[in-house]
Amino acid sequence: MENSLNIYNFSVDHAKKFGLEEAIMIFNLKFWIEKNAANRVNIHNNNVWTYNSARAFSELFPFWSRHKISRVLESLEKQNVLCRFAKSISRICNTYTR
Repeated sequence: MENSLNIYNFSVDHAKKFGLEEAIMIFNLKFWIEKNAANRVNIHNNNVWTYNSARAFSELFPFWSRHKISRVLESLEKQNVLCRFAKSISRICNTYTR
């Protein structure tokens, strides 16, 4: 049986608009943001947030280097898809909302 962690999804519309790698990241972050919203956690300034460390992102996306992950997240920020929470949980975590 295939490990579900080895399956990645994305929206074709997001891939066309933002890029394939960005679409893969959006799908992952969207899942966590929606889960947090449903559980009413990580809500600040009326926005639902999610966060992850560089190490955790590297484990979630083993086919990307940490540098690639940083570039994908920066691309999404520049395209106004994500915004970084001003007060990070810690120095090694990245916190994002939609």
